[in-house]
Parts: sequence; C-alpha cells; structure tokens
Amino acid sequence: LAEFQEQNPSSNIQFPEFTHTSAKHFSNQRTALLFAPGEYPNIDFEVGYYTSVIGLGESPDDVQFTNCSKGPHVPALDKFTDRPPNGSGLNTFWRSVENFATNPAEGMHWVVSQAAPLRRLHVQSDLHLFDADSWVSGGVAANTVVDGKVNFGGQQQWVMRNVHLGEGAVGGAWNLVFVGCTGAVPKEGDGAGRDNDAVMGPSISVENTPGSRIEKPYIVMKQKQSPIRENRGTQRINVSNQSDLPFVSDHPLYEFELRVPRITSGRDALGPKFDGEDDYIRDFRRV
Repeated sequence: LAEFQEQNPSSNIQFPEFTHTSAKHFSNQRTALLFAPGEYPNIDFEVGYYTSVIGLGESPDDVQFTNCSKGPHVPALDKFTDRPPNGSGLNTFWRSVENFATNPAEGMHWVVSQAAPLRRLHVQSDLHLFDADSWVSGGVAANTVVDGKVNFGGQQQWVMRNVHLGEGAVGGAWNLVFVGCTGAVPKEGDGAGRDNDAVMGPSISVENTPGSRIEKPYIVMKQKQSPIRENRGTQRINVSNQSDLPFVSDHPLYEFELRVPRITSGRDALGPKFDGEDDYIRDFRRV
C-alpha cells in the first residue's frame, strides 16, 4: 500500500518495480497506489499485475495526471519473445484503475485481456485498448468519460458501460457491447472495424436504456475541519490531566469516507455520473 500527495515532488515518487513481461503473472504481491487529491505532473508508470491505482477525490478531476506522455498505462507485454516486436496482451490480467483524470500526450494505453477494469475515469485524450499488432481479448470500462476516441484495434469481447465517447470509437474485432453510453456511440452491427469487409468487422451490440445501474463504491480523502487551532502566543494552559490536552498539529488532518452510489434506473442509468449527490456516505467506523 502506497499513498501519494501532491506536495511530494513527482521525481521523488517511488513506484513498485514493475516489468514489461509476464514474469509476475503468478505472485503473492498485492499493491494499491492511492493518490490524494491534487495534480501529478510528468509521471509515466506501468500498472503491473495485482495492482490497483486509485484516486481519492470526490470526482475523477480531483486527481490529475498532467504533462505526461503515458501516465498510468499498460503496454503490450513480452515484446521480444511473443510475436516480436508486437508482444501480446492475452495474459495481461489482474489490475485496475479508478477515480482519476489523465491527459497523456500519447493517449492512455490500456492493453489488457479481462479482469482489468477501468472505472470512474476522465480520459482527456484518446483511449487505446491495443498496442500495435499485439493480440488482446476482452475487458470493461465503466462510468467513464473519454474526451477523444476509443481505439479498439484488434480488441474483442469488450464492454463499455455508462461511458461517454467524445469522438466515438474505431477498430475492434467482434463482440463489442455498449450499455447506457452517451456521445458518439457506434451503431449496432455497423461492421466498421475492417476496411471493405463488413463480415469480419466488429459485432456491435448497443443497449441504450439499461434497466438499472450499480456502481462500485469508492473512497474519498477529505481534509477535516478541526475546531482546534494551535496557540502560538505565550498563554499558558494548566491541565491537571495530560490526557485532556487536545491534539494540535501544524499539519492538516484528513479523514476517509466510503461513498456508495445508489442504484439508479431510467434516465438516471444513462451515461457517466460523478457528482456523488445520491451517494450514501459512510465513515470507516461503519464500513
């Protein structure tokens, strides 16, 4: 578990050692990278096996990865051993990202095959679900805004749920499903994935009016409004019991909340939703 805050210089952030190969496919290591609300410039890092990258803001835009080439990303693995130089994403599982905004110059690469969800994101560029000619197969993006295009490449068996597609989607093989999405949603079965070959193009299914939506709970880090102010004068306080002294600190105090989105239906089940106005709020004493 590693927690990062904005005031830490980006160059000093120490990320776990990851690898561009599948050597850590089976491991007992589990990693959570938690980012406090703030801006994190000039940071590019691979999201490895058994790793979750989690923003702690009330909205994805409260945690911003800026001025970066890649930001948090997943490339194709084993580029020198599996179909070189393309590599593969067929065994790229078991990782996740949620609740942050990213604006990488190269677009956000998320080259995975299942068990690697994207949730509650604001991708302020393109979203690439492939890497060159690497093989990939399956995944899910939920409650997300993509300002640019979603590039499926050779992806298949992918679900986009409550995603806003700013500039639409291109590519794809087959079994692409769009549920409750908004923006430039592809037409059902339009076969646009391969030039002049509608039969081999993507098989697209669209459900515009889902019966309900159920979102994953998320964690929020908030600065506490403490009634205690440090006395910097010369006044002396006499207290008979030292345990009665209030805790006073020069540093801000924080608390964590678990936000549980309410189940919604009808028009409220369409598109991404970040405002949190209908969330149940639980502190960690009642989780």
